[in-house]
Amino acid sequence: MSNRITYTHRRNALEPEKTVEIDGDALVLREGAAAERRVPLVNIERIRIAFEPTRVQDTLYTCRIWIKGRSSPFTVLHSQSYRGFADFEPHDLAYRGFVEALNAAVAERNPGAKFEAGASSWGYAANIGVLVLGAMALAWVLLLTGGEGWSAITITKALLILAMIPLGIAWVRANRPRSYDPRAIPTNVMPTAS
Repeated sequence: MSNRITYTHRRNALEPEKTVEIDGDALVLREGAAAERRVPLVNIERIRIAFEPTRVQDTLYTCRIWIKGRSSPFTVLHSQSYRGFADFEPHDLAYRGFVEALNAAVAERNPGAKFEAGASSWGYAANIGVLVLGAMALAWVLLLTGGEGWSAITITKALLILAMIPLGIAWVRANRPRSYDPRAIPTNVMPTAS
């Protein structure tokens, strides 16, 4: 592993470009005009990687990084960059390479660090609940109306909901909360290597 590994992305239109860098024994964060922040890798106590698709970003992966003394993540990395309205550029290879290098560097310098994949336990349960309630509500509306009196927009919305079901199932499969070995990152919470 070389001494410096860098990853850059922009989450959305309201946030500046973010660059993170592994520089020897430190993680360096630069966001827009803000002052550079450096954190010793030994102070990274938790990394959580997840599959977090949206309607527009159906192959979005994230990496949350927690440091000692903070209850919220120090930073969140995204596998895609904002280019314009509903337009995101994937950085699959660069993101994957950086996250793999970060996992290895943190595991080496802080053997007590936690490596977690998927959603948090409560987030996972809440999302499954929303998926089940949504499916039940859609079925209930279909049973009550039998499709009578539906406008074109109502049918379009129902079809969009139905089209999102496979993405919801993929989310449930990928984001089961679990720990992982930083040398064997689960493939379903990382972009493909191709």
